[in-house]
Amino acid sequence: MVLVSAAADDWLEQCRVAICAPTTAAVVLSRAGLAEPAQVRALHVYARKHSVAVVVSSPFATRALARAADDIRRDGSAAAAVDMLLTSDDDPGGRSADRLRVALLHELAVTRSLAGRPSGATVCHRSAGSYLVSGSVGRTPVLLSGVLTDTAGLRLEIDVVGSRRRWKVCRDSAAPADPTTITMLDDAGRHVTPGHYEGGERAGWLRVHDMLTSGRHDAQDLVALAGDLEIVADTLGLADEHPAPEAPLSGPS
Repeated sequence: MVLVSAAADDWLEQCRVAICAPTTAAVVLSRAGLAEPAQVRALHVYARKHSVAVVVSSPFATRALARAADDIRRDGSAAAAVDMLLTSDDDPGGRSADRLRVALLHELAVTRSLAGRPSGATVCHRSAGSYLVSGSVGRTPVLLSGVLTDTAGLRLEIDVVGSRRRWKVCRDSAAPADPTTITMLDDAGRHVTPGHYEGGERAGWLRVHDMLTSGRHDAQDLVALAGDLEIVADTLGLADEHPAPEAPLSGPS
């Protein structure tokens, strides 16, 4: 197995090199990375051709959230709203906009698991340090917001507001092994799921293990990532636009 960091600018090429190596059975992409959707889909085709499994790891794809996903999804289909807030540490290297794009990628991945991919995504607010993107899954409004802060790591808060039940999920990636806090409120009171001390990255490695021991070489995570990247491209863009440099003045001949 090969681990590739999506923080690297050339993560697509690193994945291609790993996939074509004859000893590679699986590639784990550490978190979601920015790239053109078409290139990610081409990588999926390449992985299938070489029968290599690919898993996109996420700090929020914990098994605790996966266990509650069916119940949350059932309520989410008739919910008044699905609201997410992801806070991310700023980048002293001046790539704050990329931090916000990756934050939206994380939120879209969680939205898919809990409700489905939102349609009609539009930007309600955008600044150098925050965004608010709205969309819908069926008749359920979805609000995805991200903010850059001085706090280390990523922290995600999810509210699924229904007519009979309300779910609240909190996950802090700064403490990788801390449990995902899942709370459900109904007319009988407040119910908190038992804490399971495990991060999303470990859950990703366990998914790889399940695939390989069952003889599957699934690379569908790349298809899902490409779909999420299309929404990011349509809302926040995949890269900052800079004016073309002025042509140098030509001197006397």
